[in-house]
Amino acid sequence: YLSSNLFSGMIPDSFSNLNQSLTTMSLSANMLTGKLTNNLCSLSNSSIDISGNSITCYESCWLNVDKLKTGEIPLCAPTSYPTSFPTSPTMSPTTSNSYSVVDMKSLVYVMTLSIVVVFTTSLLLLFYYHNKKSRDKTKVWRDKLQKLKNLPVHKLILEKASESVILDAIDNHMSTINQEDSDGNTAVDIAISSKSHPLVLEKLIELSLPIDISTGKSISAHQHRYVWCSIVQDDNYFDIVKAILTRRCNFAYELAYSTDRNNRKALNIASPNNHKLLKEYTLFMKRYEIINKDFPFHKSGTSMVYTAYDHGVDCNNISTLSDGERSTDRLPLIALKFITYKMQYNLEVHVRDDYQLNSEYIINVIDHYSADSNFLFSFELVRNNWNIYRYCITMPLADKNLEL
Repeated sequence: YLSSNLFSGMIPDSFSNLNQSLTTMSLSANMLTGKLTNNLCSLSNSSIDISGNSITCYESCWLNVDKLKTGEIPLCAPTSYPTSFPTSPTMSPTTSNSYSVVDMKSLVYVMTLSIVVVFTTSLLLLFYYHNKKSRDKTKVWRDKLQKLKNLPVHKLILEKASESVILDAIDNHMSTINQEDSDGNTAVDIAISSKSHPLVLEKLIELSLPIDISTGKSISAHQHRYVWCSIVQDDNYFDIVKAILTRRCNFAYELAYSTDRNNRKALNIASPNNHKLLKEYTLFMKRYEIINKDFPFHKSGTSMVYTAYDHGVDCNNISTLSDGERSTDRLPLIALKFITYKMQYNLEVHVRDDYQLNSEYIINVIDHYSADSNFLFSFELVRNNWNIYRYCITMPLADKNLEL
């Protein structure tokens, strides 16, 4: 007798193992729950009292058991498949095909949603970067305009102002012409690239020469930016090159022998017409390339000797390298002998002819010049500050001199 003992939970299936000779089992007035299952049918020959509990129902094998006292407990509803444990109500059965359709619909929905999200995100990013790029361009242009306000010459050249306006601006804002704008260009860079007015180009190029025209000292490459060596390579600048050389003839030698980024001399890389022009202004008598004007080969009280390359009367005695630079390797070396007194000059020139001296023993005279009758020679003497020497003869350079 187990009545009124506050037992709770389901009746354990282990009760089915009790002795088959058991005649009576009283479980009334407890707190049992669940249902009386078919697993306990081995006790169906005993008198079982389960009244007064919270048992919900009993299963089919107890239906015809007279000795079962259940009170008002009903028979459990039948299930599709007999189970050992109670089952909860289920939805109407579905087939595997219905599950596949549902899964496919879900997959399509997820994929569509993903595509929409990706496409929308891409559009938003594209819009963002496009706006950012536009803002950056606007900022760059705004900064460029702001900087140009402080560079009036640059600004006027870009705006294609009149020649007189730009020339006035150059005179009034001389300190700004070599400053760089936001693109790294100076005024002369802009003038050359935009093919500005001839006088503007001429003035800016002259202000960008590799030498200081007031002191004659060299200027750093950062300042002159190799502008001179660049324009002498183009015959389109012939008039400008000529105008500058005419005004600055005292610096013609320095300009002709200034070098570019590759250490090539302007004279050797100049275009044909500019090359000829440079030679006219730098070669002595438009023919002789004196090797070192600062250090004569020989000097006495009445004469001075220099060594020089002889470019020839027509200036064609020069070869060209593969990169367009001209070479002096094949030019003949000669001696330029400057003489103070006319009597000595006449002896040098005429004695060889008068006495028919053999050139195998006496060096012959190639050419001779007198300031008394040759205006160009007179100009060359003044230009080089050699006024005391009124006469000159040229001779092949010998292997030795009288001092050896």
